[in-house]
Amino acid sequence: MVCVDGEGRIVYLNPAAEALWGCPTMEACGKDMAGLMVPEDRRDQFRRAFRAMASGAENGVLGRRHRFPSINRDGDPFTAEVSLTSISHRGEKYYLAVARDVTEQQRVEESLREAQERYRILHDNARFAVFTYDRNLVLTTINRVVTDLLGYSEEELLGKNVLELGVLHPDDYPRVAAAMGQLFAGHPATREDLRFFRKDGSVIIAHVIGVPVMDERGEVREIINIAHDVTEQRRLEEELEDHRRRLEETVKERTRELNETLRELDRSERYFRALTENTYDLIAVLDEGLRIRYLSPSVKRISGYALEEVQGMSGLDFIHPDDVPSVVERFTVQLRSGGVTDRAEFRWRHKDGSYRWHEAVACNLLDDPAVRGIVVNARDVTERREAEERLRESEERYRSLVETSPDSIVVTDLEGRITMANRATLEILGCRDQAELVGHNVLEFIAPEDHARALESMRTPVAEGLYRREEYVLVRRDGKRRWVEISASLLRDARERATGFIAITRDITESKRVRSNLELLNRTLLSLGHDPMENIANIVLSGREMLDARLGRYGRARSGRFESFTSELPKEGFRVRDNPEDDLCYLLLQAGLNAPISSKDLDAALLEKDPDARLLNPREILAYPVHIKGKPVGCLCFLFAEDREFTAADIDILLMLGRAVAIEEDRWDHQEGLREFVDIASHELRHPTALLSGYAQLLKEQGGQMEEPVRAEITGALVSAADRLAEIADGLVRVSLLERDRFTVRRSRQDVVELARRALSEMETRFPDRIFRLHIKGESGTCSLDPLRVHELLVILLDNAVKFSPTETEVEVEVEADPGGVLLSVLDRGKGVREENRERIFERFYQEEQALYHSEGLGLGLYLARRIAEAHGGRLWHEPRPGGGSIFRLYLPYP
Repeated sequence: MVCVDGEGRIVYLNPAAEALWGCPTMEACGKDMAGLMVPEDRRDQFRRAFRAMASGAENGVLGRRHRFPSINRDGDPFTAEVSLTSISHRGEKYYLAVARDVTEQQRVEESLREAQERYRILHDNARFAVFTYDRNLVLTTINRVVTDLLGYSEEELLGKNVLELGVLHPDDYPRVAAAMGQLFAGHPATREDLRFFRKDGSVIIAHVIGVPVMDERGEVREIINIAHDVTEQRRLEEELEDHRRRLEETVKERTRELNETLRELDRSERYFRALTENTYDLIAVLDEGLRIRYLSPSVKRISGYALEEVQGMSGLDFIHPDDVPSVVERFTVQLRSGGVTDRAEFRWRHKDGSYRWHEAVACNLLDDPAVRGIVVNARDVTERREAEERLRESEERYRSLVETSPDSIVVTDLEGRITMANRATLEILGCRDQAELVGHNVLEFIAPEDHARALESMRTPVAEGLYRREEYVLVRRDGKRRWVEISASLLRDARERATGFIAITRDITESKRVRSNLELLNRTLLSLGHDPMENIANIVLSGREMLDARLGRYGRARSGRFESFTSELPKEGFRVRDNPEDDLCYLLLQAGLNAPISSKDLDAALLEKDPDARLLNPREILAYPVHIKGKPVGCLCFLFAEDREFTAADIDILLMLGRAVAIEEDRWDHQEGLREFVDIASHELRHPTALLSGYAQLLKEQGGQMEEPVRAEITGALVSAADRLAEIADGLVRVSLLERDRFTVRRSRQDVVELARRALSEMETRFPDRIFRLHIKGESGTCSLDPLRVHELLVILLDNAVKFSPTETEVEVEVEADPGGVLLSVLDRGKGVREENRERIFERFYQEEQALYHSEGLGLGLYLARRIAEAHGGRLWHEPRPGGGSIFRLYLPYP
């Protein structure tokens, strides 16, 4: 959190900001925010934007998130996301920025977008068919090549059972079922040549590779299939095989007729050589020990070897060691039974030392006298394997990014039917698995009142190709509503035709609620009037609405009584509780808790005592004790009918409500103090003014006939009354100076013991019938202080001691020094002060009924005395005296 003034200078950094930018608050304060936090090449731009915002030209900046490049103290760059808010303090405008480092998040977002785009391009532009089905064998995704191969539309295929579509040749069902069983059992992949019926009735042959996709629990979630149309390839292979068979028969026939048909044999050999030299396949002949007897001339182009370099060597020497066992097992087992082996894939070592992937079949012709060897046909499939691996890695990256995204990601067709949704989507919509979403229209989850707007938004991007970001209300499976922000864009195929939408959805329910609560709180605070009690009631009612509570209540212990307000009976206002022991707010105050309180902090027995709690049977509560000057005066409490997990925003709302109530309680104290002052001042002024008025009227009417002694007595009474008025006025002036910080202290080196003696001497003159004692403990020394102010303070304390202690008792003063300062104590044997009032007697205008501990009738004496002590950096406090009475202690530190 960073606070700057209107010129962009830093005022405050919280600890998180200090750590983020590596700069302590004390060092950063007063510095230009752009100079400290923005790279040099962006500073002028940042300053122009800040000035525009401060001048009001950029009103859209505040309250929104912005990202900008930043640097820390060491010059390391990072990306910061900032939300700005303007605040006013003492007429000055400041800006509060809440910032966080989003460098990694930005990198992940960019990687996700890149992976998604790569996946989309690969998926849409692949030259092979790609389709997926789930554990229910329901087709979930297909690409354009699938529809082109089969002649069916996406709508005719998606969402259907692959075995029930009627596109698979019946004779291939057993092999398909066996392959599916292997894949769902966790087999890494299967490969099958399958026959499919096109919509026009024709048959195609496709080489299908099935790969299982695992979920986070290691279970197979769906099967991805990649299919190549090999119809033409198989036809050519059949023709080639037929040709080979015919060639074999020809060779056999020609061998038997060798002596008669050498010319014809030579022609056939040249024909065969032309085929083998110009084919991209490799043809090899191995003996029964798998040693190389013959390699077609294409071996030079394919693997870099010449026949003479490898002839006689074992073919296994060129196969990657990891692939040798599987090749040996496949070829040896199948070759024993004769015929042609299944296709095998292995890595063959090139002359340059690299390995290339090959696909091969073998035919055992050891018994054929014309061949007497094992004929192997191999093809380099490295590029195909690499393409498949790149596709798999891309899909895995895309799948990982999508599945780990905290935001919902949904892909739909142009009609809004869901074809893919990630895990976050399941959480937002309250669904258990993909089956509850795939095939359903997104409008099923949008609130009815937003349907028309959503349909219009879907039509507009199709027509204009736009990117949209809008807010909607979603309805979860459990019926609960959530506010979301949906960012949607159009998906296109390789021909730039619109195929669907991809939407990223973020749950903004909490932020909407927080914004609404802050607006309600702002309206509530702006509508507060002059009556603190009415204001507190309105705060409680607004708090119940903001927190969505069943009941809101505030209880306060003031002026020796306990009263409470409840949202259930708002018109009754605050009611005095004669027996507050069954009130939850009162019980929480008595428990002495300070922080926000929830049900986990409470004994269930407390709730049982409260009648409202017993009636409502709340599942959760949230309460906050209200303090004034460190003392608990009330408790704000909210009861909830449902289980509730309180967010940080809920706690912030509670704290703001508590502070607002505390302000109103402080206002109530101030108003009560003013009322007390008016009552006391009226009482104190009434007597001297009555004397002045009465004696003045008497002198006016009978002054000429009065004897001198009577006139002198009346004149003395008038002077005393005037002195009393002057004394009251002087006290008020001193309080006014204190309140306006115009109370001055003029220090000089003074002997503290001598000051105490002068104060006692004055008191002995004023009260000759009282006994005063001075006790000096150790050496007191001198102290830097204002002698007139400290003398006034001591006289106030001594005057209190005289007034409120029996005449026959002594008033004592003790002076004691320690290494840090001087302690002066005034001791009496009066009635003392109740424990709960030992701090309140120092408040302005406060008077205790049993011990009026103020030397002036307005209740200002001890208030002035403490302010004098604090002006000297000292302390003044009250202690009970053992055996009865009071001790007022003044501690003055050495400078």
